[in-house]
Amino acid sequence: MTGEPGHFTVEILKHPRFIIEDKCIACGICADKCPKKIIDTYNVGLSKRKAAYVEYAQAVPLKYAIDPDNCIYVQKGKCGACKKFCESEAIDFDQKETIETLEVGAVVLSPGFEPFDPSDFDTYKYADHPNVITAMEMEQIRSALAPTGGHRQSSALFSCAQSGSHL
Repeated sequence: MTGEPGHFTVEILKHPRFIIEDKCIACGICADKCPKKIIDTYNVGLSKRKAAYVEYAQAVPLKYAIDPDNCIYVQKGKCGACKKFCESEAIDFDQKETIETLEVGAVVLSPGFEPFDPSDFDTYKYADHPNVITAMEMEQIRSALAPTGGHRQSSALFSCAQSGSHL
């Protein structure tokens, strides 16, 4: 990134989606036919997803992507079920990384964060008790768009927080 406020030149590294966005109609056939299931990190491990996926329900653009680290075709050159069944012919395993240059007036820096993993600490017995959860897990459990549909999985899940008891 170079420039000054009001006039920046930004180079963006764009990773391949292995899906042609203009052709993808978000029908979900690629994900349905994909045999590879992996832990869904967006839902903090509460569910699984396929190697062909949409990151989250409100994603813009609503287009699928293929996870190259978990796709059997990208890793081993076998499978390709998503490409065989895609009626839109949107699958493109030949996509490569590209660098896009943009002229922009402002830049918002959002470095993100690393979620805290309490399993390394014995204090709260996170690894020993399924009803001890993190704030991120609570947020996903209570979300209407999460795997639980916003419903409690167990009344025991909330009993410690409500009673104020310690484990």
